[in-house]
Amino acid sequence: MKKIFFSFLIYSLMEKKQTIWDMAMENANVEKPKQPQVASQKKKIDYKKELIMTFSNQKSLFSSKKIERFVVFFTFLILSVVFISLNIHEMESMEFIEVIGLWLAYGGYNSFMNLKDRKGSQAANTDDSEQG
Repeated sequence: MKKIFFSFLIYSLMEKKQTIWDMAMENANVEKPKQPQVASQKKKIDYKKELIMTFSNQKSLFSSKKIERFVVFFTFLILSVVFISLNIHEMESMEFIEVIGLWLAYGGYNSFMNLKDRKGSQAANTDDSEQG
């Protein structure tokens, strides 16, 4: 069956003296129906205001938890790099172990908080589905 189909395809291409590329380009040039354009303008977002609103109790575009965790992570990273770069020549292995231990403790805390957030959001979703 496949041989018959391919032989028919080759015969039809040879008869029309047309390549597969030309056929593809003809199909690509077919006009697709245009969707109606909506006359609404996009609302501009003031990112500075949204960022400031994340630290208040007002509803914001950004997640305050994620921003808070990013600020803590970045501060911790900068402090670690500065501490290691200033004391690299005098540091002993125990001090490196302390820095690594702090990073591991922070990673464990962050993982625990993410797990706690996921469990809280799943519980909220199940409560909503039971009520609805």
